[in-house]
Formats: sequence, C-alpha cells, structure tokens
Amino acid sequence: MWRILRILAFHSAGAALFALSLSACGGGGGGGTTPTPQISSAIPELHVVETPLPADSLADSVGINTHVNVYGSAPDFQTIVAREAGLGARHLRDGILDADAAFDTAMSQLLVAANAKLDGITDCAGIEFLPTSPTSPAQIQAFDVAIGNRLEAVESPDDVDDRNDANWVADTVTCLPSLRSAEPALPFYAPTLYNQLADAPLLGNISADVDYGNANRYLAGRNPGSPGWGGPDTCGIYGALPWALCETRLNSGTKPIVFGGTGYNSVTEVDELTQAKYISRLLLVNLQAGVSRSYLYDLKDDGGGLFPANGLIRADDSTKPAYAVVASEIAFFSDPGPPAAASALSYSIQEPTTSIDHLLFVKRDGTLVLALWNETPSWNVTTEKEIPVAPEEVAVTFAFSPRAVAAVSLNDAGAFGTKTATTSQNTISVSVDDHVTLVSFHSI
Repeated sequence: MWRILRILAFHSAGAALFALSLSACGGGGGGGTTPTPQISSAIPELHVVETPLPADSLADSVGINTHVNVYGSAPDFQTIVAREAGLGARHLRDGILDADAAFDTAMSQLLVAANAKLDGITDCAGIEFLPTSPTSPAQIQAFDVAIGNRLEAVESPDDVDDRNDANWVADTVTCLPSLRSAEPALPFYAPTLYNQLADAPLLGNISADVDYGNANRYLAGRNPGSPGWGGPDTCGIYGALPWALCETRLNSGTKPIVFGGTGYNSVTEVDELTQAKYISRLLLVNLQAGVSRSYLYDLKDDGGGLFPANGLIRADDSTKPAYAVVASEIAFFSDPGPPAAASALSYSIQEPTTSIDHLLFVKRDGTLVLALWNETPSWNVTTEKEIPVAPEEVAVTFAFSPRAVAAVSLNDAGAFGTKTATTSQNTISVSVDDHVTLVSFHSI
C-alpha cells in the first residue's frame, strides 16, 4: 500500500497546541528529557511526524454525484431528497442542463434540503453529448441564479476523450477559457478523462486554464490503497493512487486535485459490506494523499448503464451499509469553524504487520483523533469472495501520557460502536482490522 510519511501541509503559526520536548526531533529547550518508551524489537515499528488535519477537513472532503435529470421528476424524488439530506454531505456534483426549468427546480430542492452546494459540470461544442448540451457563460450564470446561487465550482466537461470526436484535444482546449470566464470567482475544475493512461499525455499541460486537477478513479473492486494492477508507465503502476495523481498532474501541474468520480459497484465488483468498508477507507486514503474532495459515485443505483449499483442507496431507495458509513463519518468529523492551531506531533505505531494505515486529526476543542485501519484487501477480485481480515493489536506511543482516551470503530451496519482501548503510560493499545477505528484523546 501507499503510506505517506511526511509532515502534512496544514499548519498554523500561532500558539502551538502541543508543547512537546522531543529530543528525537531536536525540539524544545530546557524542560528535561522525554523518556523513551520500551518497545519490543520483535514487532515492526513505524515512526511518524505528522501535523494533525482539522477534523472538519474529512467531513468537508465528501462529495456526492447525483443524477437529478434522471430522477428529478420521479414519484420517489422526495424520498431521494430526504436520503441526500440524511447523509450530511455538503457538496453535490451534477450537470448544468440548458433551459430545463424542471431540472433547475429539482436541483434547487435537493441542494436546499441537504444544505449543500454544487459542482456544476459543463459541456463544449464539438465534444457535446447532445446537440443541446453545450453550455455558454450566460447559461452557467443563469443556472446559478435558478438554483439560488448555490454553485461552488464550475467543472469542465466529463470524459472529454470519450465523445467520438477525433479533435477532442483541440476542442477541449479551445472551450476551457470561455467556461472559466462564466464565474471567475469560483474554482474551475479540469476535465476528467475516460482513458487517463493513454490520453492524459495527449491533452497535455492545461494548468494555465484550470484551478484544480480532476480525475475519475475507480478501483474495479480493489482496496483504496491498492498498489495497482496494470503495466507500468512513467507515472508508475496503473491503478495505484500515486499513479492516478501523477497522471492528473500531467494536465493540471501543481494545482490541487479533486476526484470527480470514485466508488464501488456493489453487484459487479464487491458485495455491499465490502463497498461500505472500502468507501470508509477511501475517504481517508484520498484525504491523506492531499485530494481535497472525493465525489462518490453515486447517490442512487440506476439499475443499468455503466454503474448499475454504485449508489449509496438502492433502486428502491433503501439504504446500503455504505450510506450509513458515509453519514457516520461525516457526523463524527463535522466540526465547522476556524480550525485549532496545530503543530507537528511525533509518535510511533507498533503493529504485527505493516499494513496498518493512519491519519491524525484535531477538533477545535483540542481533541486529537487518530484514525487507524488495516489497508489490506478485504475482497478477492478473482474469486469474488470476501477476504477475512483478522484484528491486530496496535500500540501507539507518544511523548506524553494521553488522557481522556476513547475509541470507536465502524461496524458492518456502518455505525460507530464503542471499542476498548487500553493505556499504559505513553501508549494506547487498540485492536484494528479492515474497519475504520477512531481513537480520541487529549495531549494536555
């Protein structure tokens, strides 16, 4: 798996949250020497220096793809609206349709009920899906007004290389500046590519015309931290997260990145329980890699097409475990407001295997939250069977004695249940498997 061992970018220069004297990090002055924990050499140990992310960054990273043009006039639309509102997701992604008042009304209802904003996908002449689908700057502006000024981003056309247009590169490059000019105060997302491997180099560097890189990343039933499964190219192994980011940067350069579409099919790729486990980890893995938003594809199973069962709710509007997982994670991490000041924290993880992954957060009241999970395959893509993942006892050691320690773990129903975490001096021990475990504690 891909493990990031670096100091994350988030940092506040004000008063430090942690006053640590860490001789191993060369920090502090006076104050004595921090005792070195005694750790058995028989179990692998990982040393980490990490600045905690604001807890709300996880909640804010979740986006949901919707298809209001498909079900906006359906008899069950109000049930769909209620399901979306129940998730707590603040960001939706859907198309901008030209002169479709019914769509505008339904989209506005969905956004208001969910208290969400929209990433609006546009279209361009030459590569359009339909003769009526190209969007002009005036149409984008009119759509924003029609939905109550709830646009928060404008997105280039989706899958621009899959439009039966031999001149798709030129048509895309020609179109982007006009689309970007429509709402200059809003972020403008780069186009996604259907065949990122072959076509990212063809599109080339368009970073001057976009504010964010953008990719659709689907894993064909593999775990979020998969090392990849295809032949290597200059970006590495096809399918791996570093590969996807590298390919995206061929177009967007150093701009920040979103994933416009990501998720799992709970019929053709994995079962519903694995879909839930993988999505709960996918959100963490993507955020860990610096992906600012992951738009899950999608809200509801469409019962056909390319993604018949990628939804968080089924075609009959009943919820899957994945729905509960997303709602639980958003609710747990939701902590809007000015983030707490945070400084780098040094700790070590002792684990029987080397597949335990982690990400550290801080809430605005100073509570630290360490997310732990076993980023190993939970599904065999060949046999199409679940892979049982045994729990491992993981010991996390700090340079201080953590207090007010509490732990929860996602269960197969997608809800957080209380979990036992034991403390001994500077060490917290907790059992971790392929479900997400969250350990909360205070340093002072």
